[in-house]
Amino acid sequence: MEKLTNLGQDDEEDNLQSAPRIPNFPNLEILYVNGCDSLRNLRSSAISFNTLTTLQVSVCKGLKYLITYSMAKSLTQLTELEVVECKRLVYIVASNEDDDSLGNYEITFRRLKHMKLSSLPRMQGFCSRNCIAKFPSLKTSSMSNRLKLKIFEAHNQTLQLTDEEADTDVDYFEASLIAEDKRNSASTD
Repeated sequence: MEKLTNLGQDDEEDNLQSAPRIPNFPNLEILYVNGCDSLRNLRSSAISFNTLTTLQVSVCKGLKYLITYSMAKSLTQLTELEVVECKRLVYIVASNEDDDSLGNYEITFRRLKHMKLSSLPRMQGFCSRNCIAKFPSLKTSSMSNRLKLKIFEAHNQTLQLTDEEADTDVDYFEASLIAEDKRNSASTD
């Protein structure tokens, strides 16, 4: 799975008769993605995210963002989100060409109860651009204080959680990522 770059075909590829058809999963409830180093995001025309309740993504080194704004709005059933050890991830929700005309808006994850964001040293926030993400049903979270500030304090949101864990290993992963970047840039020179 290291070479997997996307979960399905883009619309342009869907129109090509020579392209193999990937089955559609209209009732998909649980999606685990692990060790897909070339995957950039979860954008897919082959998978419906409307019924997704659990999304767990781990050890995807090339992942820059998880989902687009339009995909985030379709996650109406999501109750559990876990993103772990995706060292290049910058945002959970980011814009693409289709979303550029949307401007500033808000995304509410009404049913999300459990969220774990761990070992994400490059994460700059939950959403790119001017978007507010709200989590009215969130009961448990596990993330670093740095991420909490970037996600919740930026929009003056407070969390009323029943269980909360701190992620303390972010500094270690940031240092190892910087060293890896230096090695890669030295080998390309």
